[in-house]
Amino acid sequence: MFKKKLKEFKTLILNTLNKQIKFNYFFYIPFFLIISILSVFKTNLFFIFYVIVQSAVFTLIIIFFKNFLKKSIFKNAITIFSIFFLILYLANYILISLMNINILFAIKIFSSGGFYNFLILLRAMDINLKMGFIIISILFITPMLSILIYKYTNFLSNKKKLSIKNYKILSVFCILLISLFLLDIFNNSKNNEILKNKTDLPLAFSFIKEKKDKLILDNSFI
Repeated sequence: MFKKKLKEFKTLILNTLNKQIKFNYFFYIPFFLIISILSVFKTNLFFIFYVIVQSAVFTLIIIFFKNFLKKSIFKNAITIFSIFFLILYLANYILISLMNINILFAIKIFSSGGFYNFLILLRAMDINLKMGFIIISILFITPMLSILIYKYTNFLSNKKKLSIKNYKILSVFCILLISLFLLDIFNNSKNNEILKNKTDLPLAFSFIKEKKDKLILDNSFI
């Protein structure tokens, strides 16, 4: 019984890995390029390369979940999330350009002080009520717009189909993850550019944890 189940599981895994998936390159390639460009605020080549690798990892995660999920409602949710993510990255880019703060800091301000602090933040960015209304409107229409964008890009991609097997995506994903790990080890120094700008990375993630200086008290005075 156990051997039979194991064999069925093995067959399922092999079939899944060898399954051909349609690659919507008109959607995912711009997605990859946009998050890469909006994440690069430094001239450091190492940081730029690290951002590109992380952007590729994130794009592959989106592709994997989009094709792994069966129900259309979940597929649409992934699409909406992708577009929302791009909007957040654009907002992050604007915030860093205008005020030298990232989107996470802005969210903390909003959550800690509520709507009033949010209005102060908008005023500091020189965004009037009209522009604020436009931004809020964009956020409301994003879900439907996201699905339409994906469907249209998928239609364009289907004109010249590009299919990729799951195991190839998984292989590239693993290689990129290992590359990120090796890059972190290679750049594990006190003046680590990656750690300093971790919140600006596509995944806001690094394998290396920031070392905090410890304060040692002299017990002789206690």
